[in-house]
This record gives sequence, structure tokens and C-alpha cells, in this order.
Amino acid sequence: MKKFFGLILALIAVLLMMPFVMASSTPTIVMSSSSGHDVGDTVTLTISFDYGDKKIKSMAMDSFTYDKNVLKLKSLNWEISGLLTSANPDGDSMIAFASASKVSGVVMKAEVEVVGRSDDLTQEITFNAIITPETGSNMNVAVTSGVITIKPEEVPGDIDGDDQVTDSDAIYLMYYTFFPDDYPINQNCDFDGDGEVTDSDAIYLMYYTFFPDDYPLPE
Repeated sequence: MKKFFGLILALIAVLLMMPFVMASSTPTIVMSSSSGHDVGDTVTLTISFDYGDKKIKSMAMDSFTYDKNVLKLKSLNWEISGLLTSANPDGDSMIAFASASKVSGVVMKAEVEVVGRSDDLTQEITFNAIITPETGSNMNVAVTSGVITIKPEEVPGDIDGDDQVTDSDAIYLMYYTFFPDDYPINQNCDFDGDGEVTDSDAIYLMYYTFFPDDYPLPE
């Protein structure tokens, strides 16, 4: 009976350890994400690798895919040292080590420029990755894509953020002049150009909703 319970306990211990063994035996790469960017911004994303305690001989990445009307991959730079390295944002990138090495953490940085806009404010960057393990043949790596989130295009006068300029924006701005902490504004609201935001700007904005040609808003 004691042997039976001993076998049961050993089996439970093996089952409990399985997730950790499985996690360390699967190579993964994660590209970071970043939000709140506008046209003209350059964003640095990191690419991190994990393979537990296992060693690799080399690593390669290719097929970086994204909307070229919105983003431009300006550069790729290895953050680790190798015997042979190459980083090409328009083609293949690889690194090879003099001997099998344990690699973990940030292995590469990508410089991405926001060059345009689209209806989709969430822009994904996908790519492929392959490693050569210490023993065995090449392996595909599970890749988590990077995401760059673009700020919505600002609409002058749309203070309450509903994508249109109405009397509610003028009322919101009037409240701001009394309670700025409770009614934060998301743009320059000095519509009358006197260098400060007051009730006169709220009145100006209200006039704009009736006579937009006579009360233009700054671009």
C-alpha cells in the first residue's frame, strides 16, 4: 500500500512539473507594442526571445509585414553579440554564435516611423522567426506581433470627443472655465486668439456652430 501511495505522489509531482517543462521547450518571440502616436513619430519596439534554459546556435527573422501607407520600418538592430550578424528591415536578418548559447530577453530593437493614417488606428507588425537549437534541425518560433496604436485625428472644436462640433462642445468649454480639473480639454481652445482660454472662447465656439464661415476655427 505504501508503494502504491508513493507511486501516486510521484505521478502527481510529474504532472505538476509538466507545464514548466513544456514552457521551457517551446521557443517564443514577443514584439512589444506602443500607443498614442501621431504622424511623424518614430517608435522603438523591442523584440524579446525566450527558450528557457535551452541553447541555440543561430536565429533568423524575415517577412516583416505591415501597412506601408501608415508605417515604415526604418531599422533593425541586434541587441546581442554574435559571430555573424545581419539586420535588414527590407529583407532577412540573422545572427549566428561561435558556439551554442543561452539567449533570453531583448534580442533586437526595431525603429518604426508613423508616416500616414488609415481608418484602422491599430497597426500590427507581423514577422517570421526561425532558430537552430543546440541539437536537432531548425525550428519555427511562435511570434507575438507588435502593435502601434495611432492617436485619432484631432477635430478642431470637438472638445467632448464625439467627432463633431456642436453646442455641447461650447457648453463643455464653458464648464472648463469654471471647473478645469473636472472638464479637461484635449486641444488648444483659445479660439478668439487672445492668448488665454475664457468664456469668450466658449461663446466664439457657440457662434461657430451657427456661422462657421464667420467664426473659423484654427487648423
